[in-house]
Amino acid sequence: MQRFNLTRQFFRDVWYLTKSYWQSEEKKKAFFLLGCIIALTLGVVYMLVLLNQWNNSFYSALQNYDAKKIFDELIHFSWLAAIYILLAVYSYYLQQTLILNWRRWLTTRFIDIWLQNKTYYNLQMFGKDTDNPDQRISEDVRQFVEMTLSFGIGILKAFCTFASFVVILYNLSGSLSFTFMGKTWTINGYMLWASLLYSVIGTYITHIVGRKLVKINFIQQKYEADFRFSMIRLRESAESVAFYRGEAQEGSVFKLRFKMLLDNFWKLVNKQKQLVFLNSGYSQIAIIFPFVVAMNRYLTKEVTLGGLMQVASAFGRVQDSLSYFVDMYSSIAQWQAVVMRLTYFGHHMHEVSQQAERFHVDR
Repeated sequence: MQRFNLTRQFFRDVWYLTKSYWQSEEKKKAFFLLGCIIALTLGVVYMLVLLNQWNNSFYSALQNYDAKKIFDELIHFSWLAAIYILLAVYSYYLQQTLILNWRRWLTTRFIDIWLQNKTYYNLQMFGKDTDNPDQRISEDVRQFVEMTLSFGIGILKAFCTFASFVVILYNLSGSLSFTFMGKTWTINGYMLWASLLYSVIGTYITHIVGRKLVKINFIQQKYEADFRFSMIRLRESAESVAFYRGEAQEGSVFKLRFKMLLDNFWKLVNKQKQLVFLNSGYSQIAIIFPFVVAMNRYLTKEVTLGGLMQVASAFGRVQDSLSYFVDMYSSIAQWQAVVMRLTYFGHHMHEVSQQAERFHVDR
């Protein structure tokens, strides 16, 4: 819990929380929706490839002042954009449908386990370490389902985008020759290697800056739930508090928990600020980086304006796919915290249930 660490145990925890739904009575419907989402995602990647090719044709037509070609390419772009939009919209729609089905099923399962054999009561007796089961069932389940599917599809899209554009970028890059230590060196596909180097450096720096986010997110969720629960408890005990004039004491509890919440939130804000600064600079530099690297080939007329724009577009796609970890670092840290909370909750309910059974047997 101390830092961002996608260990083997973490993925086992994800599988522990995931497998029940995908092995349930709804698995056929779930796999059908997932298959459609994957197909649409692959379609979106293919449209990106076609749009990359369009860049070459359109900007070459601009460079040649070819009015007819420019008009034809604008119409061509309209069709490509329309198809891309349809694929993206229905991919989103089916993802939300799958999320709702999965959340409904998993929430029902956690509720059933929580209520059976008086586990909700035994958690109070034997499970003092489990805080706010209501928040884990309502909020953590929702976040787990949304993030797990989002990251799964995001990784698939990033991988397919990389596989599609890495060959395009390598072929478009040409070669870079330079003299070093009295010897001429030639690097084939140098734009691809530049993209890989840029992404690896960005990913490493992001990991160094944001690795403490898991612990901070974990604690923030706990403090938020504790603060909310304290007010719910006052509402349920309103008559007793009013009779004993306990408003001042309850108010001090509220203020203390809220102060703890705010203090930790500022830690979260400061860490997020560092990540936003890093990600913003990283993404802005990535806009001009391919032009800087490829400008020499354009100025020496080895490539046309259309070729330069296609290279820049392909570079951006490869860099985006390799930078998925950088862009999603904060969300992945939050996802890990949610997985830890739900996994612990599930295991603890099972342990408490067994302890309660042994307690009744001994009696």
